[in-house]
Amino acid sequence: MNFFKLLWILQKLLARVPIKLIKTDFKISARTINSNNITCIYKSNELVANSSYKITHGNEFRRILKVDNSVLNTKTGVIWSNNKLLLESTFWNYEDLLRWEPRPFAPKRLHGNYYSLPDNGFYHFLIEDLPRYIQAKNFGGDCKTLIGKESRYLTEVISLLSPGNAKLISYPVRVESLYISEKIKESLFSTEDLNILHSGFAEFRKFYHGFRIFISRKDHKGSKYLTRGLTKKNEIENFFKDLGFKIVYLEDLSFSQQIELCSHAEIIAGFHGAGLSNIVWADSGIKVIEITNTRVTTHFEHLSKICGHKFLRFSIQSNLSDAQRFIN
Repeated sequence: MNFFKLLWILQKLLARVPIKLIKTDFKISARTINSNNITCIYKSNELVANSSYKITHGNEFRRILKVDNSVLNTKTGVIWSNNKLLLESTFWNYEDLLRWEPRPFAPKRLHGNYYSLPDNGFYHFLIEDLPRYIQAKNFGGDCKTLIGKESRYLTEVISLLSPGNAKLISYPVRVESLYISEKIKESLFSTEDLNILHSGFAEFRKFYHGFRIFISRKDHKGSKYLTRGLTKKNEIENFFKDLGFKIVYLEDLSFSQQIELCSHAEIIAGFHGAGLSNIVWADSGIKVIEITNTRVTTHFEHLSKICGHKFLRFSIQSNLSDAQRFIN
């Protein structure tokens, strides 16, 4: 096994030991300090949330940053600058990160300029990380992209956006320069982010508003359904089939096929899960039905609002006729 990868595995194991002798603050914000290692090269036209703790007077726009001599966790996209975690590199809460994101010790050094495209799961990849990557790439020039994992959707996106110009490294590295688009906690997905995705993958969005799509998921052990309280899977799927919905399993489709399929939809329904984030590819004004029970979040309601979709959160405890009235 690679020495640097083994060292990183050991660090992560030690970080999970529940013993904290000294409580130390290891975080910084590029919004509140001046650093010779961090340079703003662009300010977007998008106003970030006024409630963000990172915002100071005169810095209310999302920024593209060039971060020099920083340490990058290629899997999560978290950056350490001057031995402190850079808050603008992650959407995760700092307190949560302390449990699984130790400060890398003796990372391998890479020369040159880079982008980062992390993989924190499909929803986070599509909604949070991909728009930031594309935006940074538009302003940083011809740099290599660092990835920490070869998931199917990530490798396909790389083949479309940066063919032959990516490097897989599954452990933290110290890079000469890194270009990033700030991640602002109170602005997870915006109209500008939606436009960035649509522009980046316009060739795969082929509108034909005739499809009713039900996004299911393959789950042989049943644990994914049970953790969401979805105990009526077959009953619900049969109900939507009778209303003319096509049951689809997006894990069987490539990234570009998912875009094309969802751009055809007039109604998209599905169980609460990452696959439902593909509503961002549909034309504005479609109907979206999120089916859930124990998992109640505003993720897909927020996406629907940004996309201009009509949204219904449907609990399996409710009468199916409620969903039918929304569809009709």
